[in-house]
Amino acid sequence: MNIVIIIIEMIVFAALFTAGVFTAAKRGNKNSEANIHNYPPDIQEEYFNQLFLKI
Repeated sequence: MNIVIIIIEMIVFAALFTAGVFTAAKRGNKNSEANIHNYPPDIQEEYFNQLFLKI
């Protein structure tokens, strides 16, 4: 097999892997701390109280 083909395959698979990892990471951010403000105030208060008690 030609070395150029192997290098191209490596680049393609690395790009696909990276895209998959970033897509999965982006989906995981739906429940991040930045989105807590979308919840009702009583839930926000409970969350922030727990957050600051851990610090």
